[in-house]
Amino acid sequence: MHLKFDNRLLGSIFVAGLVLAFIVGIAIISIFVGFEGNQRSFAAQNAVPYVEHEAEEASTTSSETTESTETETPPVAAGPVTFQISAKGEELAFDLNSITADSGAEVTIAFNNPASFNQHNLVIVAAGDKDLVAADGIPAGADNDYIDPGDARVIAKTKLLAAGASDEITFTAPASGAYEFVCTFPGHNFTMFGDFTVN
Repeated sequence: MHLKFDNRLLGSIFVAGLVLAFIVGIAIISIFVGFEGNQRSFAAQNAVPYVEHEAEEASTTSSETTESTETETPPVAAGPVTFQISAKGEELAFDLNSITADSGAEVTIAFNNPASFNQHNLVIVAAGDKDLVAADGIPAGADNDYIDPGDARVIAKTKLLAAGASDEITFTAPASGAYEFVCTFPGHNFTMFGDFTVN
């Protein structure tokens, strides 16, 4: 014995499917309209410009901000500080999320790369400049440690370390403000960074 289907039943199922598809389409359009086409603040703050003139504009704005911060607060004498920072094994992350120093202090950072195969470096830049510095360092290549040699946004840097290597840098802490340390190896800057606060 075979089951028989009424053509009206199949037609009703087809029409119900069309109505459901229409309702889902309207719901999806409503979601997009609800966002009003505005970028979310996180995406806007962390976007890496791929057009040269956008990078130059952002660079100019960041350097103006850095210059005004540096001229407003002259460095004050402070004692030396030393930090031990390592890459977290094969993760693209540092073992410290933040460091703090006083303006004018002699800062020493001993950086260790215990990874088995990843190369890393550590670069100090003003807050907000890490992605621009990393993007501008890609054309400079590994011979320049993925840092543009003339980049004035770089406050201090280690060399690009092979797996198992270490390096140490010493510099004077800049004016009070927010800074970051970042790995500029291509693609690492998105997750491998930390905050450097200068009081």
